[in-house]
Amino acid sequence: EANQWPEDVVDYFGDYPSGGDECHMAFHFPVMPRIFMAVRRESRYPVSEILAKTPAIPSNCQWGIFLRNHDELTLEMVTDEERDYMWAEYAKDPRMRA
Repeated sequence: EANQWPEDVVDYFGDYPSGGDECHMAFHFPVMPRIFMAVRRESRYPVSEILAKTPAIPSNCQWGIFLRNHDELTLEMVTDEERDYMWAEYAKDPRMRA
């Protein structure tokens, strides 16, 4: 589990030409908050934009896509504006914010 940007995670997959000889699955953390944004905005763009920026990985490797990791909704991989939007939409009461 590497809570990092995809371009920082690809090295965990190992040698690209050999099809990846180390880790075979890594979480794609930046997708998760954008799924919540996409649902609320009724738009695919938050997800499609981050996927378009995702580097290629070896053919026998994959990204793990998830809605929650343990009990958190990680907002550290969004802009300040996107974070404010998420707080406004999903945690209107400040007591809901951890």
